[in-house]
Amino acid sequence: MDHAAALFSTVVVSPASDALSSGDALLAAVAGLAPGKPWLVKIEPGTYDLNHRSLDVGPLVSVEGSGEAATKITSDVYNYQPTVRVNGAPDGSTTHELRFLTVEQRSDVGHTIHINDPATLFRVTLLRSVNSTSTAISIYLTASFTAPSSLVLDSVTIPSPQSSAGYYAAIMLTPFSSSLATLHNVTAHGPNPVVQINSTGPGGTVLLKIDNCDFRSDGSSTPGHPPTVIENNSQYSTIQMTGTRVNGAVLDNGVYGGGSYFHCLGTSWLPYDGSTQPQFLATGCPSQ
Repeated sequence: MDHAAALFSTVVVSPASDALSSGDALLAAVAGLAPGKPWLVKIEPGTYDLNHRSLDVGPLVSVEGSGEAATKITSDVYNYQPTVRVNGAPDGSTTHELRFLTVEQRSDVGHTIHINDPATLFRVTLLRSVNSTSTAISIYLTASFTAPSSLVLDSVTIPSPQSSAGYYAAIMLTPFSSSLATLHNVTAHGPNPVVQINSTGPGGTVLLKIDNCDFRSDGSSTPGHPPTVIENNSQYSTIQMTGTRVNGAVLDNGVYGGGSYFHCLGTSWLPYDGSTQPQFLATGCPSQ
């Protein structure tokens, strides 16, 4: 029996003779998917080099590797373009995932994963996001549609970039509409800040739930701006942290607008930069 012929909604991508040819095969497979129906793109073990290009994943398309250590998608896209771009649907009819692989960005100014309008639900599971430069964002959420968006990062590892020059955020959330972001079992290290929240107005409300995570800032301390793990620039955000290890400061620039709240339970606040106490520059959470 030809099992491959029985796969009506699954496309299997296999490695070619080299990483560049494998990247071509992956791009062609995703570009050839018919719109308007759910798809699973299953990527076999190997390195898939996109060679200055981005992998654009449309609504209802899930991408699954064969394991973080087995499947890697890599590129060196410039001008702040991502290695993988995930696009949602304006009507909010999007539910898809990115899981079981490593995504790498090698350029001087490029993002690793751009989640654009995730709408109903976008889940990232068992993934390693690697950025070789610090002038970038590793996982970047933007939501401009009016439909509420939901993002889940579960068992995601974001190591520090190889370069320490320039601006870098491991995770940045910039919604226009109401957004729920859940970070569970996420390990993220990097220069200031590790997690940054922005919003464009009252419609950009954010509920960020952080559970069982490990955040560490590798940034340098400057007067009035210590190494920052979480930086909130939204006046309309609620941040809930439970069982999380935080090594660095939390800076809340949005609290002065009166609509930003922090809630913490079982969070371990660690000292940074040789100081004896951690620094918490926000309201609603204990200082340690």
